[in-house]
Amino acid sequence: MQALLAAGVAALALWWGGTNVAVAVREREPLVISCADYLAQHPDAHWVRLTGCAPDLDNLGIEVRSETRAGTRVLGTDDVTSVYVPLRPAGVTKGSAHLVVRRTDPDVIYLVTHHPDDASYTAVAERLRDSFRAPVEGLLEPATASSSERSAILDVLNLASDAAVVEQGTRPTLVFALLVCLVGLGAAAWFAWLVGQRLCRR
Repeated sequence: MQALLAAGVAALALWWGGTNVAVAVREREPLVISCADYLAQHPDAHWVRLTGCAPDLDNLGIEVRSETRAGTRVLGTDDVTSVYVPLRPAGVTKGSAHLVVRRTDPDVIYLVTHHPDDASYTAVAERLRDSFRAPVEGLLEPATASSSERSAILDVLNLASDAAVVEQGTRPTLVFALLVCLVGLGAAAWFAWLVGQRLCRR
């Protein structure tokens, strides 16, 4: 069991750390590109600053904490951890979305936890829509690489098969990625030691 744990930690840490070290070294600045051009070109970039994107605020994916209260989930502001907003090029309102941004700011959480009849709802919705006039910046990952829970959330958004998730506000972190690689190397050494100990007992 320990050997399997060590192997799993080593593989995951080295894969994630190695990938992010490569991104941090190769991409010193985000690729500035419009949503329309991104969909037309599909550039090989992980860190992007997308311009000219229109949010679909009528179709949102909501990620909540796993806990339940008295056997029934209560959707309050403390329950929602993030919201996924489909993005399309400005002027495009139909069809499967190829991009979706994950946001955790108070306005987007307010929108999914309050009724449209609330006094502040319209103002918050307008402020949120206005925020998309600024570029959407963050690291991209394929929607298919998501966890099972996130995949279930994204499935309801009718995304295209090649859709990608923008993690709003994230950027490559070389130091942290290197630390994760060191953890992976430590786990790999632990795995090798465990295997060696088992072989010596035979």
